[in-house]
Formats: sequence, C-alpha cells, structure tokens
Amino acid sequence: MGYVGQHGVATLRRYKYSGVDHSLVAKYILQPFWSRFVNLFPLWFPSDGRCSVSASKKRKGESAA
Repeated sequence: MGYVGQHGVATLRRYKYSGVDHSLVAKYILQPFWSRFVNLFPLWFPSDGRCSVSASKKRKGESAA
C-alpha cells in the first residue's frame, strides 16, 4: 500500500493531535486576543465573512474595528 505500510495505517487511525503552548506570548497575548475575538465574532459566523467585512469597510473608508 503506497508509502505507508499496514502497521503505519493502523497507527494513523489511532492518532489524535493534542498540543499545548506554554510560552509567555501565548499566555499573555494570543489567548486573551482569541478569547476576545471569539466573543466579538460568534463561532457560527464564517471566517471568510470576517475578512470580507473588514475589507469592505476599508474600501469605503470606514474603520474596520
């Protein structure tokens, strides 16, 4: 089977990614930013919609915030 053998395929099926960032940048800058961002834009709001709203306001000369 291609590049991955049967043993590799079996282990890939059990693989689960989990990662934790313990850096100071993540703790004091990124996590607070994303927490506020999620509160500003609900999870059901499409990500491409966030970008297009910001871009259309910039074209019209309005502030993006």
